[in-house]
Amino acid sequence: MTFVKYCQIFEFSLLLITIVKLITKKNKLNKKSIDVILFVALLFIDAIIRFIWTQNKLTFHFVHVCIPIMFCCWSWLSQIISIPIVILIQLIFTFCGFYFLNNIMIIITFCLSLALIIHKAVSLAKQTSRKLKVAPIYFIIAFDQILTFIIYILNRTPYNWHMSNYILPFNIFVNLFFPFTVFYINVKFRRLILI
Repeated sequence: MTFVKYCQIFEFSLLLITIVKLITKKNKLNKKSIDVILFVALLFIDAIIRFIWTQNKLTFHFVHVCIPIMFCCWSWLSQIISIPIVILIQLIFTFCGFYFLNNIMIIITFCLSLALIIHKAVSLAKQTSRKLKVAPIYFIIAFDQILTFIIYILNRTPYNWHMSNYILPFNIFVNLFFPFTVFYINVKFRRLILI
């Protein structure tokens, strides 16, 4: 097995542990952390999709379309309208994202979601000590999304970046950081997700 496969298996097992924790503690979940819960759920679905199908257009675009739209919907709309309507709006935008696969729309939602995640992290960092301990999770998720955005941009460029000398260290870093994100969420599970 390759290094990438080991990292993917490690990430999947961490996601599985986190999903089991979410299911067993579903009555005590904090409604303010729904975006992190959905982030973990979407990563888990993505991991299952990657194990079932080989790398294709659907598996590549799943994370790049769903997660930025999810962060945009939950950061803005969940404070204004009810949760079922937010879910419906998120599903509509996600369907449109998959149907059209417009690069400009995906880049705009990435940038918007990054701004919203960083804004939430900074606002949590300025509050009480309990909320200050939650802020690093959002900074790590923002960095995770920056790496995902770089992967998306590199995939969309016409240049032969696969032959670059820098792609191997970047690939190793990415394959180590993605499981670290899930690991950190798993470690901070009680502080973030439980009431």
